[in-house]
Amino acid sequence: MVKYLQDLMAEIDAVDLELVEEPDCELQHNDQALGDLPEDLKKLYGLKTRLRTEYDAARTQAVKEVKEIDSNKKREKAIAVWDNKLTLMSIKRDAVDKLFWTAVRHLFPDHAGAELIGLRSGWKVVTTDASCDCARCQTRKLMDSLTKSIALRAITEEL
Repeated sequence: MVKYLQDLMAEIDAVDLELVEEPDCELQHNDQALGDLPEDLKKLYGLKTRLRTEYDAARTQAVKEVKEIDSNKKREKAIAVWDNKLTLMSIKRDAVDKLFWTAVRHLFPDHAGAELIGLRSGWKVVTTDASCDCARCQTRKLMDSLTKSIALRAITEEL
């Protein structure tokens, strides 16, 4: 466990802030700005977004590869391999996401109980009574609901 956490900290430390894209969601009318995100949490945010991107790419690759397999036996083996890989990726992605939002709430302890805390352009941390309604956030919300289940078998059965 300690090794895993040390490796995770090394990944966070290795994030190049110049490559981390800040959120592009503008402040909404119902947002209450709490403050700016510090650099260490920008790095964690960078890792969080990278893990999401890598998971999405791996999931797309898995579907493509499995779809191209003609043999049922080989397909079943590929599904099992991808399911394990995607499960581990998903667990890590979700853990880093939870760690990020937990750290943000600890940064603003007076608002830790807020139902929704968000991040806006300029690295502004906000509380809000509704999720951002920009196209990017709404698309991400839809993708999150579609990828809650990571069972690749369910995906490939529809192919």
